[in-house]
Amino acid sequence: MNENRKLLKHNLKDIKRLNQEVKNHKDNVFSTIKLLEEKSSDTGPFYVQVVDYLREAAHCLTYLTDPIFNHIDNNHPPLRTVQRNYLNDLNEEISNFYNLVLNTVKKDKFESLNEIIDKQQSILEQLYKLQKKQVKMIKREEAGTKNSLLFFNTISETKSL
Repeated sequence: MNENRKLLKHNLKDIKRLNQEVKNHKDNVFSTIKLLEEKSSDTGPFYVQVVDYLREAAHCLTYLTDPIFNHIDNNHPPLRTVQRNYLNDLNEEISNFYNLVLNTVKKDKFESLNEIIDKQQSILEQLYKLQKKQVKMIKREEAGTKNSLLFFNTISETKSL
């Protein structure tokens, strides 16, 4: 949002490091599963699934951050104020969502699972509405090509994440 190129470059390095770390976990799934005790063979598929989710999340972070960095690095016009406001609101919703999920897992209290699912659906609906708002901005010629592409990409990767 602040077009901090230096911070984005640092984030890209962190994401690249995360991608490599997750790739190493994925590459070593076989040996990790072999180390699991016989009694815990039911956990093997869950471990594989978690590693796959981590890999997908790391890819989403890459596909989210690279275009933002390139947009700023190429001195394209910044996002419009209304677009930034939409994304700030979205960021707040997603932060609240992840905090709810983390607290639920840390406290091992899964009674709020329905609340988590409802919040997730609400965020997905919000993403859809943001896409529609951006389309309207394009039709009214209130947003440029580069801004719109960046906005759509951000919404799409956020949805995937």
